[in-house]
Amino acid sequence: MARAPVIDVRSPGEFVRGHIPGAHSVPLFTDEERAVVGTLYKQQGRDAAVREGLRIVGPKLATIVDEARALAPDGRIGVHCWRGGERSGSVAWLLDKAGFTEVFTLKRGYKAFRQHVLEAFNMPHDLRVLGGYTGTGKTETLAHLRELGEQVIDLEGLAHHKGSSFGALGEEPQPTTEHFENLLVVDYGRFPKEELAEATRRIGKRLGPQHCKAALEALDAGDMRTVALITLHYYDKAYLRGAEGRDPQRVVKVPASAHDLRGLAQRLKDHVAAATAR
Repeated sequence: MARAPVIDVRSPGEFVRGHIPGAHSVPLFTDEERAVVGTLYKQQGRDAAVREGLRIVGPKLATIVDEARALAPDGRIGVHCWRGGERSGSVAWLLDKAGFTEVFTLKRGYKAFRQHVLEAFNMPHDLRVLGGYTGTGKTETLAHLRELGEQVIDLEGLAHHKGSSFGALGEEPQPTTEHFENLLVVDYGRFPKEELAEATRRIGKRLGPQHCKAALEALDAGDMRTVALITLHYYDKAYLRGAEGRDPQRVVKVPASAHDLRGLAQRLKDHVAAATAR
């Protein structure tokens, strides 16, 4: 049986801060409405907050049912809020009355999921880190490893950022640290010159005034090769400094070619298998 979809009935702001991967946002309150109800609860108590909540939610009930039905045409659906309390309980009751065949709620809500995530970080994991200079195809190699059946975590992909001044170009808005925890290099030349120039200026002090000026002039002239050579020189030095801080006994260098990243992935897979068998 297929897994039932899950709806998150917290406010849009709560959902953006962090949510269960794969959950769908069907908010009971807007951020502003949630603030109003929360203030009433603190100042006048539960009864006043519930009455205001009912007044706000009443006109939305049909829409909530319609959105849930579109996600779960077979009538099986999960619902959760922050602590598995009033909001998820109310929506679960509504969907049950609307004829859904199976409605379940997440015990203790998103708060319990976050606790599970944080506890997972304290568990030991057997990890291999794929490193290399900027632009050497690490992301593509990870994709090939995934195709070979390896379990892969693309940290840059999860963060929607490649870790450099240019790293946010062409990416979706970055998730919060909280949502990055929940989730656990392409050619930059296609991006607008203004964005590339701004990214270059951000590392101007590290490049040095002469190199920064040369890179910006090359960018203005459309000489992307020169821009890349100047900026990569900085990033390669930064990578080397980081690599020198690692335990040399745990670093394995594997020869690679930009034209054979699939072969590199296979060699990495074979190396891990051999090391694990020892």
